[in-house]
Amino acid sequence: PELARQIESLGEHSPRKIERAKSGDPTLAVPAGDKAIYLHSRYQPRDEAKKLVDAIDVNETTVFFVYGLGLGYHLQELFDRSSSESLIYLFEPDLTVIRAAMEHRDLTAMLDSRRISIFTQLDKGEVFTQLTPNTAMIAGGTATVRLPAAVQKDKRFFDQIDLWVEEFAAF
Repeated sequence: PELARQIESLGEHSPRKIERAKSGDPTLAVPAGDKAIYLHSRYQPRDEAKKLVDAIDVNETTVFFVYGLGLGYHLQELFDRSSSESLIYLFEPDLTVIRAAMEHRDLTAMLDSRRISIFTQLDKGEVFTQLTPNTAMIAGGTATVRLPAAVQKDKRFFDQIDLWVEEFAAF
C-alpha cells in the first residue's frame, strides 16, 4: 500500500520515455545528463532478459536479489524460471521507472504471488527486517541479477545495497 501511495503521488505524467523496440516490445529510456540511457535493448529486450537470467542456476538457488526493474523483462524471466518457493528481493530507487513498468507491462501475477519484495529507499533497517525471516533460505545461497543500465544510472544506491547484502550474509 505504501508503494502504491508513493507511485500515485507522482501525478498524471511519468517523465519516462517509452519506445518500441525492433521486436515490438516496449523499451524504456531514462534521462542521464544531456542524453538518455536505455534500460533495455532497443532491439530485443526479451532476449536480453533471457541472457541475464541464463547466467544464473535457478534450480540450485531459492533467493534472488534483482538490481533495477526497468520494464521487468528480466524479473519476469527469473520469476517464470525459478521455483514457486523462491523469493525475489527487487531493489529499484526510481519510482517513475516502477510506474512505467506497471503502466506498460502486466506484472500482476508476480506481485500477487507475494514472492517479490520491493525496496525503493536506502533503509538498512527495512532491508534487514525483510531479510531476517528468510535467513535460512539466504544461507542456502543467493544469486544477483543486475540490470546493467539501471545499476549504472543509480550506482551509489546499488553499491550501498551490495554492502548491506554482503553484511547480512556475513551475519
